[in-house]
Amino acid sequence: MRLLIPLVLLLATAAFSHAGDWPGWQPPAGPDAFWHGPGRTLEPTEAEREAGRMLAAAKEDAYATAAARLMRGLARYRQGRWRSAATDLKRAARGPLHNADIADFFRAECAFHAGDYVHAEAQYKRFQKRYPHSTWRHRATVRLADVALALDRPAEAVKGYDRVLDLYPEYPHRAAIRFALAEAERLRGRFDASARWLDRIINELPEDPLALVAERALQALEAQGAELPTQSVEAALARGIDLRSRKYFHPALDTLQRLTTDPRTTASDRWKARYQIGRTLYQMERYEEALASFSALIDDAAAPSRKRWATRWKSYCLERLGRLDPAAQALMVGMGTDPKAPSAEAQYEVGWLYFNGAEYEKAATWFGQAARRGRAWASKTHWLRAWLAYRLGDYKTAAEAFKRLQASSRARPERYGYWLARTLARQGEIEAAVDTYKGLIDRDPLSYYAYQARARLEELGRPLWREPDADGAPEAEDETAEEGIACGEGDERPGCRLVDADGADEPESPEAAAAEPGATEGEELPQSAAEPTADDDAVAQLRRLSERWGGAMPAFAKAYELAVIGEPIWAMQHLRLVSDELRAFYRAGRKQRARWQFEPDPYVDYRDLNPPRAEWGRRNTDRGPRSDTRRVRFLAARRDKAFWPQLRDAFAALGDYHYARRLARKEDRVSGRPEGPENQKWRNRYARAFQPIVEANARHYGLDPHFIWALMTVESTYNPWAVSRASARGLLQVMPHTGALVADRMHWRNFGPALLFEPEVAIEMAAWYFNELLQKFNGQLPLAIAGYNAGPHRVAWWLTRKGHLPMDEFIEEIPYTEAREYTKKVLKYLALYHRIYRGEDELRVVQIIDPDFRSNINF
Repeated sequence: MRLLIPLVLLLATAAFSHAGDWPGWQPPAGPDAFWHGPGRTLEPTEAEREAGRMLAAAKEDAYATAAARLMRGLARYRQGRWRSAATDLKRAARGPLHNADIADFFRAECAFHAGDYVHAEAQYKRFQKRYPHSTWRHRATVRLADVALALDRPAEAVKGYDRVLDLYPEYPHRAAIRFALAEAERLRGRFDASARWLDRIINELPEDPLALVAERALQALEAQGAELPTQSVEAALARGIDLRSRKYFHPALDTLQRLTTDPRTTASDRWKARYQIGRTLYQMERYEEALASFSALIDDAAAPSRKRWATRWKSYCLERLGRLDPAAQALMVGMGTDPKAPSAEAQYEVGWLYFNGAEYEKAATWFGQAARRGRAWASKTHWLRAWLAYRLGDYKTAAEAFKRLQASSRARPERYGYWLARTLARQGEIEAAVDTYKGLIDRDPLSYYAYQARARLEELGRPLWREPDADGAPEAEDETAEEGIACGEGDERPGCRLVDADGADEPESPEAAAAEPGATEGEELPQSAAEPTADDDAVAQLRRLSERWGGAMPAFAKAYELAVIGEPIWAMQHLRLVSDELRAFYRAGRKQRARWQFEPDPYVDYRDLNPPRAEWGRRNTDRGPRSDTRRVRFLAARRDKAFWPQLRDAFAALGDYHYARRLARKEDRVSGRPEGPENQKWRNRYARAFQPIVEANARHYGLDPHFIWALMTVESTYNPWAVSRASARGLLQVMPHTGALVADRMHWRNFGPALLFEPEVAIEMAAWYFNELLQKFNGQLPLAIAGYNAGPHRVAWWLTRKGHLPMDEFIEEIPYTEAREYTKKVLKYLALYHRIYRGEDELRVVQIIDPDFRSNINF
């Protein structure tokens, strides 16, 4: 008998070790909205009308009624109708909802906004107790502090706000929470503590609109006898450095200059403050002043290392001022090498200095000297020496070098082939150049260089009327950098912030496409005449997943419910939990699986942080709830062939094209001409993500919407919750300090890095910023793209030295490897989007550069 029990258990487990359904929850059979629905974000008034129709059709169905009330309650909440919204949400929470936590949280929010703080507090506390793992718990933590302040319990409010800042270092509304702390401390009668919080707003967030309010409040406190805060020298120096790094230059200068006259400042700290002043002046492009500052620092430096630091920055100032020979001498001294007998590394760096300054003969001399220092240096300078031969008119040497590079390169033959053709054309060997261009297009017709080759053929009067079919995706072979400024992990320099987009070369939607009719070039290609299928409907997709597998994974039912009520972003987040947990379980060891607990990470985060970060920068040390046996069996089972395609289709239907790409299959790969019979498959792969938001902002800021999608493809492959190694965030990978500066210019209050994860914020911010870049560079798209990645101030400086070059040569001489390749990629994807959606088959990049630029934006 003892042997029979394990045998029965083994057989029972085996029954779930292969394909099969995991029922346990049956979606309602009621209103049509539960079979197919919007699956998209609705305007509040539209959502309220739709919820009313659902309620009328729900009749006696308790679940359908609760879902409709949740939908209407959220719609009314967004319209500011707190009391009617609260009634709907209260009734919704009593029903059999899968997202009852949302109903309860927003019911508490309604009470808070209506000024009913006593009931709001009780509801927030009940919410925290009932839903300890809710994705809304962090917002309830903040609200409890707000409620305490509103109920005139300032000591409790201070404790609550301190906890928020401790738990959530990236809380979005940084100025507001500090102002609330200042007010709470004032109400406690602790004027000095209140003054300290106001001082932090003024000095840490100087461009925030609340900074002016904080200044007036601080003056009032001073009149009441408050002691204005003072800082230690070390703290003041750290503040100045922080302000400089975030590009608040004038407050940084003010802070640092006060240190130089502070009697408490030691000679060593005074030197450090002056050093930071020099760097600030350099970043402000006040190069003469910065040069004088660093020259004085060299004389006053006590330690050899400090002398080298100051000398190196003196070199950078001289370079910006066009004094390249003394800059080269200073650079070698700053590197700690004898200018009369420089190291190979110094020779290489000096070569780059002259190269960036457009003194190509001197650059060739220095790179040649470095190449003779060993095989490694010869290899490192091979491309540069070939390029300089081309630049200096030695076309025979250049052609031979480009041929060798093309023959030996696996990753970048199209680059060397293109410049070989350009060299041949310069030599007058037109037929050879034409053949080389055509061969390049034959090999990789969708590459950046193929589009450039088509343009050069037209200039030669030999246009290519038809190109071969494309085989595979244009990003199938990523170009690897060979030279330039290298970027290490965690590097925050401009040009070093791209996201490693997981699955970037995978398609995102499974359906085979019907043949598409053609379009006149430049017009929108028509959509397929076929009727929409269930594959296009998020509600239908999620309903099928919930019916078959919802019994094991409640996230399916939660995502389905959210899609029904028109909350696709929230639905995406829950559906991602399924994919993430399956991936985590697959990677887990036997012991972990035996006691399975899963705590999801909300971001696709490429930072190597331990522990990882969760909402608002919280250190995610939580352990998820223990999984039941049924859930573990599902995770361990082999899914049938329908599971992964259905999951992928659901992601695509919701608009989560990033996760849909992760789950793509071989048969989803595209081939052929993007504007040809396979056009629908290309559309599936290169989607117009967040289309209403993109098109609205493109119209407002005068941009081509396809450009925003091309930018999105390169930056994050449509992932709103992406974080790069350098901490860039969101769909368009904006750095937090850049986002803060843009928010200041856009007059947004209470900006915080977490807001970059919201598609509306990320897209509008990027559209505003790119509009400014286009204005700065007189509409020249490649220059604006380079400025988006490397910074517009750098592109402006490059223009002063190399604005006479043709555009393709200018792009090739961008010294930042990431910025150079980034510019090419965005142009390539822009051309691809135009082919897919407009039928255009060329990349229109004007070769003649306008070197003038405006001073409207410099960060």
